[in-house]
Amino acid sequence: ASIFVEGAATREKEVVLLKDRKGYAKLALQTGSPVHPCYAFGQNPTFSVWPTAGSWAHRMSKKWRISLMLFYGFWGLPVPRRQKLCLVIGAPLAVERNANPSQADIDSLHQRFQRAVSELFERHKSSVEGYEQKKLDFA
Repeated sequence: ASIFVEGAATREKEVVLLKDRKGYAKLALQTGSPVHPCYAFGQNPTFSVWPTAGSWAHRMSKKWRISLMLFYGFWGLPVPRRQKLCLVIGAPLAVERNANPSQADIDSLHQRFQRAVSELFERHKSSVEGYEQKKLDFA
C-alpha cells in the first residue's frame, strides 16, 4: 500500500497534506509492516486543481469528507503536464506489530514518518533544479 498526498506549492515551499492523515500509521502498526518515506520532486506542476483552497467547494469537501476537486493538466484534460520528476525513497521505518495501537503509538510513528520525509527532502532538494531554497510544510 502507498500513501503520498502532495498539496499546494509556491516558490518558497512545498506542502504535503499529511498532518492529520494517520490511517497509514495505524495500519502499519496493526500489521507490523514497514513504512517507506518518499518524496516526488516535480509532482505538483503536473496537475492544477479547481477549486482552490478556501473556496466554497473546498470547504464543503472538508465538511462532507469527500473530494469535490477537479484535477486538470495538459490542455485542461486529466492528462499530466510534461514535467521532470525525481522520486527519492528513504530507508524503511521498522514497525513493531501491535494489534491494538494506542493514539500515542500512532502519533509517534506519524511523527517519525514526517521527520523522515523532511530529512529526505532536505537531503535531496539541492540536486533538483528549482528546489534549492524551498521549504517543506505539512498541512
